[in-house]
Amino acid sequence: MYRPDCAVTVLAEDMTFSQLRRLVTDTNETAFPVVDNDSRLIGIPSLLEIRAALSKRSVWEALSPRDLLLTPISVSPGESLSAAFFKLLETGFTRMPVVDEGKRLVGILGLEDILTRYQPELEGVRLTLAHKGEKSPKPQIPAPFAFPPES
Repeated sequence: MYRPDCAVTVLAEDMTFSQLRRLVTDTNETAFPVVDNDSRLIGIPSLLEIRAALSKRSVWEALSPRDLLLTPISVSPGESLSAAFFKLLETGFTRMPVVDEGKRLVGILGLEDILTRYQPELEGVRLTLAHKGEKSPKPQIPAPFAFPPES
């Protein structure tokens, strides 16, 4: 779950690609929010773009993290977990920034945090169904993520 006391690795908007490269290779982080001098979220570089740029050493000096930014998605501390969950599903991200009313970064919320929070409720549903002698329903995959039918 979003924890305001948890450290978030952020990138300054004027950071060089070489600095970003060191950060990406030296940490296990998967999301690196870029913030301005007032800690307001500017965006998050795409890891796919970072990986592609890592293989092209000739572009390192010309690139900055800002060149690799995706349109930022974020959640506010008062937003529901279900709203956050659907934002992650829609974008394919596994983590997203938590920002206050002024768009200042206050944390990161990950898919694992949401699932951890929902785990007791999901287990309760499973136990209730088992007690009634019913089989747990197969999870439904939302239409945009459904696999094509087998031929």
